[in-house]
Amino acid sequence: MRKRIIQVQNKHHVLPTPFANTAIIAAYTDSRAERWLDQLTAELEEQATYLVERLQEELPQLKTFMPEASYLLWIDFAGLGLEPEARKKWLHEQVRLFLSPGLPFGASGTTFERLNFGTARPVLDEALKRLTEHAAGKAFV
Repeated sequence: MRKRIIQVQNKHHVLPTPFANTAIIAAYTDSRAERWLDQLTAELEEQATYLVERLQEELPQLKTFMPEASYLLWIDFAGLGLEPEARKKWLHEQVRLFLSPGLPFGASGTTFERLNFGTARPVLDEALKRLTEHAAGKAFV
């Protein structure tokens, strides 16, 4: 598993930076880090719950579930019937959303896109609005 994670990191150039290294040291040595982490975790859980509930209500053809250890919400787009490249084109050109594909994580990720919810609520609302406007009631199959 570690080897696969390193391959994905290398492919997408997401290796730790000197700033990340400094942040990691602070996280383990600064007495304020635990309080900050608790606040961040609560905010991310609130954002994830908000997104999952709205997607279930507004776009039931998209399946998702609460993430367990990340600020990326995995959304299963299988219900729209689009192949990965067609889905990417639709998301970019029509919806104007740039999500992270699940495909690099293997065949089981083929129908998934990942939405980063570690952002402000108005940004998420705009993303959901665009997605809902373009996907609601449409069958692509």
